[in-house]
Amino acid sequence: MKIIGQQDDGTWLEKATIAHDDWLTSATFSADGSQVITSSRDGIVKITELRRKHSWSAVTE
Repeated sequence: MKIIGQQDDGTWLEKATIAHDDWLTSATFSADGSQVITSSRDGIVKITELRRKHSWSAVTE
């Protein structure tokens, strides 16, 4: 899954890629957009959050 964000000039930029070993089955963002939870057919759930300087990093794997 790729997280894409719009820049101030209106262009789009890839912010992060969240990889799983099998098909993604779900992706849900928190209400404030600072976290995303993904799950896949491999049985793995990942929580990724937006950190300072607008970078995304894994909380759990």
